Amino acid sequence: IKQAECKDLLCTFDLRKDCRKMFFPIVLLGVILQKATTSHQPSPYQPCLGLSNETAASSCQEIYHHDPAAPSGYYWITTPTNVTLQVYCEMTEKCCIHGGWMRAGYINMGDPTATCPNNLRTVSASPKTLCGRTISPGCSSVFFHINGLPFNKVCGRAVGYQYYSMDAFERVVSGATSIDSPYVDGISITHGTPRKHIFTYAVGLSDDEDDPFIYNCPCAKFPGSAAPEFVKGNYFCESGMTGHYSSNNFISINDPLWDGQGCLSDNNCCAQSGAPWFLRNIPDDITDDIEMRLCSDQVIANEDVLLELMEIYVQ
Repeated sequence: IKQAECKDLLCTFDLRKDCRKMFFPIVLLGVILQKATTSHQPSPYQPCLGLSNETAASSCQEIYHHDPAAPSGYYWITTPTNVTLQVYCEMTEKCCIHGGWMRAGYINMGDPTATCPNNLRTVSASPKTLCGRTISPGCSSVFFHINGLPFNKVCGRAVGYQYYSMDAFERVVSGATSIDSPYVDGISITHGTPRKHIFTYAVGLSDDEDDPFIYNCPCAKFPGSAAPEFVKGNYFCESGMTGHYSSNNFISINDPLWDGQGCLSDNNCCAQSGAPWFLRNIPDDITDDIEMRLCSDQVIANEDVLLELMEIYVQ
């Protein structure tokens, strides 16, 4: 067997074809011998776990715990309703937790073959291609389907860019403060029906301008309005602009949002804990799909958030 080996009958990712052919008969013989000598106790071996629909695992975590050296990639999982499907398992460390993450959502416009989801529009901002909302004013939704697999942790990161006069948590339109409204100029991540908050990415008007400061991030040099109560501290907020908004009628392509970099020295927005990754622990296991909404309470001509990257993992 080239470039890899099987230890204790556990198959590596590179051997998914050869290992099944070579070791399934051996494992079957091992089970027969064990049954003859151990009063029918089951074999502890699970060859090629997750590498075919015949050996589907219950979760990415099960695969990782079975073989911590398993590489990231697509594996077969069986849902609680006994449906077998392929999911992407991230086996490297994310959000300070080693391996066993299932990728719930992934948009990467840095990939030249990528396209924006159907509910978003494509925006050319040379040299980048980005995704923007189609509802103006309001929120455009993208759903990431979990397929009924239970999880209680959500880890993610986003990269976006600001267009013009974003207002963070201050609302220009009266009453747009509930979780179902465009409560933020930025991105809202929720789960379930009715919606329950996971995380928010907010975009402020300016890093350093005090006229009018209420539209800045709460962490800016001149702090803007606070986040709604249901958001609590589960948000990142940055601005890609400096100076007065009247001079900022462009896409801030040189200052990515929510990367924890590029803030002025008297601005605390790059010191947000965990950035650029967020981690939410959910008290009980849930199986809800995850909804990402690009939001603003004004029309696209006045303000917009443009998405380049979104990664969401669950376990």
